[in-house]
Amino acid sequence: GRGFAWGDLEDASLGKCRESRDHEPQPEPVGAFPTAESVYGMGDASGGIWEWTDTWFDARQASRVVRGGSWFNPPSFLRCAYRYAALPRGRYGTVGFRCAS
Repeated sequence: GRGFAWGDLEDASLGKCRESRDHEPQPEPVGAFPTAESVYGMGDASGGIWEWTDTWFDARQASRVVRGGSWFNPPSFLRCAYRYAALPRGRYGTVGFRCAS
């Protein structure tokens, strides 16, 4: 029911994106944005890196869905419902995965 992990306010200072800091955008350590936590307690839920999902982006099944936005994107890409397509065999400096058990 919220637009972003922290609520409905689009604010670059609350999640890691290209407008979060006054300097050139770059990756930051895990936990640098504690406000980017999901309602389920998952930290770094918005920004940092796009995270792979096992969902196909479209019916052609050429691209997978990535979610969460990255350090290189504008704050609007950190929205909970925002998704982006990435080629499964591609290598990207802004896309990764989360280890979970």
